[in-house]
Amino acid sequence: MNEIEVPIEPIEQIRVVPETPGRNLESAVSIIGERTFLVLVYRVDYGQQMTFSKSTAVVKFAESQYAIPNSSNFRLASAKYYREYEEAPDPQPGSSRLRNGSSQRHRRDETNVVGIADPEEGQFLETLQLDEFCRKYGVASRTDFEHVTTSVTWGVPDFWMFCTSSMPDTSWDFQKLQARFPRYDSATIIADPSRFAVQIGKDFGRSFSEDDLRIHGLDALKQLVLRMNSRVSLYSDSAGKYIVEPRRFGTVVRVTHGPVFYTDHPAHLLDRLSLVERGNVVPFVKRKKFEGDQEYRFLVEPIGEPMKQEFFMPISDQIRSLAKPYSE
Repeated sequence: MNEIEVPIEPIEQIRVVPETPGRNLESAVSIIGERTFLVLVYRVDYGQQMTFSKSTAVVKFAESQYAIPNSSNFRLASAKYYREYEEAPDPQPGSSRLRNGSSQRHRRDETNVVGIADPEEGQFLETLQLDEFCRKYGVASRTDFEHVTTSVTWGVPDFWMFCTSSMPDTSWDFQKLQARFPRYDSATIIADPSRFAVQIGKDFGRSFSEDDLRIHGLDALKQLVLRMNSRVSLYSDSAGKYIVEPRRFGTVVRVTHGPVFYTDHPAHLLDRLSLVERGNVVPFVKRKKFEGDQEYRFLVEPIGEPMKQEFFMPISDQIRSLAKPYSE
């Protein structure tokens, strides 16, 4: 059968109102066909004015052969991939290949390039005295708790992501940013991150298999409820008529996108969020040492956790149309 896309409009009919800082639902679309699924796109929101404005362009640095305009595959990597990643030596210390592939000198110190490995990727470990923890989270305490230390790890189960950088405003800032990625000789501009996020969700939903995911007990329950309760409409192309046919959503693909927040004190940010939203925001929080990357992320979360640290899917014509080679 032919595939049909049905945007859910107005989005307010499924959005939780009022929304609180964390992540806000931006768009939703039902994909109806041989595989029927729902794509939900969220924008990360730290409760600051900067995250309410429209997304600006982002840039993806890569080796030319792997750049979206040239490659046949689109790659997502899991948080575990970055936690366990081992950095290779810089092939050209003190230099960077800029824009058109020519090698140009760009003065920088050894701290300018920190690499992509991060043992804390996608997690935040909060350690407190037990009595302080109880007061903070409204749990009954005892006098002897002040001599006990406890820890809680904030985050979400493992996920896949596509990493880019916020597009700099000036040519000089662009050169400084690209100098942080000395192994990459191409830059691809994604002018509309919101549309790009929707397309990632649609392409992922068409591409993944059950073997790519680890389904825990709660995930299996989510799938069962989804399949038992969902109904979708199939629209006929003939004479503008439509028929209604019950079909089950196979899964939900959530894509969350937004700029990374850099801080060495994550609790100051996370304390402003509800307990539910803290885990959703943690993947967008990194230490200040990475700030020069100006990262902008796209998180992909189906029902279930990644079985593989890397996921490859074909680059669709729609994705390619949203990503253009950088030119001055």
